Amino acid sequence: MTEAPISFHELEHRGWQAGSTVAGYDRYFSSLTTQSIDALLDAAAVRAGTRVLDVATGPGYVARAAAVLGAHPLGLDFASSQVALAQSRYPELEFREGDAGALPFPDRNFDAVVTNFGILHFAQPEPAMREAFRVLRPGGRFAFTAWDAPPRTAAFDIVLRATRAHAVTRLRLLWRLPSADVLFDAMWQGTVRTAATLRAQAPHSIETIRRAIVNDAAAYARNGRIELPMPVVLANAQKPDQ
Repeated sequence: MTEAPISFHELEHRGWQAGSTVAGYDRYFSSLTTQSIDALLDAAAVRAGTRVLDVATGPGYVARAAAVLGAHPLGLDFASSQVALAQSRYPELEFREGDAGALPFPDRNFDAVVTNFGILHFAQPEPAMREAFRVLRPGGRFAFTAWDAPPRTAAFDIVLRATRAHAVTRLRLLWRLPSADVLFDAMWQGTVRTAATLRAQAPHSIETIRRAIVNDAAAYARNGRIELPMPVVLANAQKPDQ
């Protein structure tokens, strides 16, 4: 029988529980992700005596670096395999298994909370941030790192471009408008988020924005009307037979 789909949280948990993934991450990514640790700890004002919680500690790189500064780190990860690896590497430090969205600590318990590239692995980052706020003492600092968006992150851009090129279908839609002025009217009257952004501008700016839109749209004039390329990605999936 085909396995039923799983949640994002479960996908991440299963993946990071696997010893092969833990070893692969340590082998290939450690030389990259450790480069941001000093800046992360500095942003969180971690120094000698700081009680710091390292969320999504993984192999414990950040916790170890905090300890070298004289801080008192505690590493937390939702994957027991990661906790075991971190504990085996740094037996003098404390590591626990736990979820970022439900931290097993009392309020106002830490001077700093940090997570190095962990936030993109959270199904819901907002609860994790609320929990970080809860366990911080007044005046404590929270800092995290996350990958920048492609194409600035070249490795992800290469993989995503290859996937898009060979795994999805593109439809070449063309939006034909009678004049350049209509584009502004369409966004103002027929959208929600874009209209809200436009209407939030200062009254004296709206006309300037409208003129800029009309001017740029005019570059797409063809045969007496505006023709705007609006390509679409078409994706599809099939539910497994039960």
